[in-house]
Amino acid sequence: MNILKTLPDSPWFAWTSMAVGVIGILLAIVFYIKSQKRISLSGSSVTQIFIHDEQTRLDNLKVIYNGKEIRSLYVTKYTIVNTGNEVIKYEAIDSKNPLEIHSEKKAGVLFAKVIWQTSDHIALNVETDIDNQIIRIRFGRFEKKDKVIIYIYHENSYAAFSLCGEIEGGSISKSNYNIDRVRHTFYRQFAASVCVMLCSIFMVVFGKGSEDRLTGVVLILFIVLFTMGHLVNYIRSCESMGVSKEDALKIIIKPISGAKNEKNI
Repeated sequence: MNILKTLPDSPWFAWTSMAVGVIGILLAIVFYIKSQKRISLSGSSVTQIFIHDEQTRLDNLKVIYNGKEIRSLYVTKYTIVNTGNEVIKYEAIDSKNPLEIHSEKKAGVLFAKVIWQTSDHIALNVETDIDNQIIRIRFGRFEKKDKVIIYIYHENSYAAFSLCGEIEGGSISKSNYNIDRVRHTFYRQFAASVCVMLCSIFMVVFGKGSEDRLTGVVLILFIVLFTMGHLVNYIRSCESMGVSKEDALKIIIKPISGAKNEKNI
């Protein structure tokens, strides 16, 4: 009984109560955000050299397209993913601001074609507007995590492509994500968390009083939660680039080329 009477006055009880309360609030926020309706399409791209002037050209090889000799040819693998949690139908696209892939610089786009899509119900097709350097997109519907891969053939290496348009009640990511940048950002955040974690462990092991040890325990709990948050954010960013959750975790250890479910495209 004496323990129950003195427990509210203990600093351990106060710190633990505060930690539990903060963790509860954070978890409530996380579950609330996850439960919200999200309508979102995201695009990402990777460009590879096919022919670059004389450097990769074979002797007596000429590439002719529509009667024109192509001196340099680049292929951009453009991925479109439903990064929301709702089905997106083409009717939800604003007719005044349709779904298109734009080039930020003069890319010298020749044509584009759909290479792969997760399901037939997407039924995505593209139309290349060479004069305006725009690729127009039509589709049936994108269900959750549905993905499409488009190959864009162009003459200019300095070509940054972005997905444009408007969805009713949703958003279209105009950013051209870079998976290496996302991975390195996670590394920096993880390194900082490890440093704070080591300091917290030092406080727990070598703390002079119970308050120091308790502070270390609370800090460790916070760091674990923040690290989990960074990991979730990293995985979501990778999924926005068309990389599966499993491959995103593998990329942390060792970069890989492409996702397994893309059938080595």
